[in-house]
Amino acid sequence: ATLRKQAEQKEEALYSKGKAMLKEEKERSTTRLKEQREKAETIIKELEGELHETQDILADVRGEKEAYEQHARTKITNYKHKIHFATARINELTEETSELKDAMKALDRE
Repeated sequence: ATLRKQAEQKEEALYSKGKAMLKEEKERSTTRLKEQREKAETIIKELEGELHETQDILADVRGEKEAYEQHARTKITNYKHKIHFATARINELTEETSELKDAMKALDRE
C-alpha cells in the first residue's frame, strides 16, 4: 500500500509540475504575444505618421504645381496676346510701307 501511495504521490507531483509548466509557458507566450502586439502597434503608428506627413507633402506639391501651371497658363495667354498685337502691328506697318512705296513711285513718275 505504501508503494501505491508513493506512486500516487509521484503521479500527483508530476501532474502538478506539468500543470505548473503549462501555466508558466502560457504566461510566457501571452507576454511574448503582448510584446509583439505592442511593437506592431508602435510600428503601425509610426507608419501612419509617415503616411500623413507624405500626404501633407503631396498636397503641398500639388498646390505648388497647380499654382505654377496657372502662372504658366497666364504667361502663355499674355504672350499670345503680345504676339497677336505684334503681328497686327507688323501687318499695319507692312501695309503702310507698301502704300508709301506706291506713293514714292507715283511721285518719282511726276
